[in-house]
Amino acid sequence: NHTVHGVKIPKHRFAGLSSSAGLTAQVRSVPFFLRRPRLSLDATLTGTLRAELCDSFGRPLPGYTFADSVPLTGDSEEHQLRWKDADLVDYLYYPVTLRLEWTKGTVFGAF
Repeated sequence: NHTVHGVKIPKHRFAGLSSSAGLTAQVRSVPFFLRRPRLSLDATLTGTLRAELCDSFGRPLPGYTFADSVPLTGDSEEHQLRWKDADLVDYLYYPVTLRLEWTKGTVFGAF
């Protein structure tokens, strides 16, 4: 007997980082240059995710802390990271890092 199986995996979703058992997951990116005035995230979230934009040393930028973050939930390949009273255009072409914190979900990538 021979069987052929196929799996269709959505773009960028081969592997992800998950929080489990009600624990909060956290991750911080390596420094990068912000090249456009928006940050997108591919994630499946049954809980919530918050983001913090930091300088290249990991210090939160004013107006871009976890407390300022608009929480994300749901399943989307293009969640838009947003902060209450801040616009990413202020840090275009600056070296930044991104810190994410979430419960009950899987993050596949940010772009």
